[in-house]
Amino acid sequence: MIPVSLREAALTHSSYAGEHPGTEDNQRLEFLGDAVIGLICASYLYRKFPDYPEGKLSVIKSVLISTAVLAQKARNLALDSQIRLGLGEEKNGGRNKDSILADTYEALVGAAYLSRPWAEVERLVMVDIASFLPTVTKDAKSQLQEVWQARTGRYPHYKVISSYGPDHEKTFIVEVSHAGRVLGRGCGGSKKEAEQKAAAEALKNLQLPNTT
Repeated sequence: MIPVSLREAALTHSSYAGEHPGTEDNQRLEFLGDAVIGLICASYLYRKFPDYPEGKLSVIKSVLISTAVLAQKARNLALDSQIRLGLGEEKNGGRNKDSILADTYEALVGAAYLSRPWAEVERLVMVDIASFLPTVTKDAKSQLQEVWQARTGRYPHYKVISSYGPDHEKTFIVEVSHAGRVLGRGCGGSKKEAEQKAAAEALKNLQLPNTT
């Protein structure tokens, strides 16, 4: 169990701390939790998919740690009803904002890291991460295409905007867009890898981790 004082800090948004001088907000714990979640997800994916190249692992990880996924994990833990918000943020619907919920979840993981055994911290992260996995192992480019076509009736457009390095070791930067709107960018050692990373960023920006 996370100590009460540490848990309260994890649940305290900066808007609340601003209205209550001397109260610690959750930003430092959020910083820590972000790193912990990233490490746990990377380690899990590395072991689970021994044949996947780095690019594909990165695509899956970027969706698993996206704001939308972490916000849903916060809701699964009923953190939306426990966050301490300032009056202004409360009136602005802060409890329903994915960004605030995701940050709070990261802070809670940071608090768990400081106070609980590592195995418990891993379980806290993985109990929900695993439930999202079946929907994100599908390649990001296919996901984005399906979602965007359903939304607009059209396909997103991929374009190499730059490349650098020698011919045998080039790095490509790709932009995915639609009707002049940039959806995401990605870089990789091949055009295909860069396109996948651009699509993953687009899914993250659109907060669309689940499409199947």
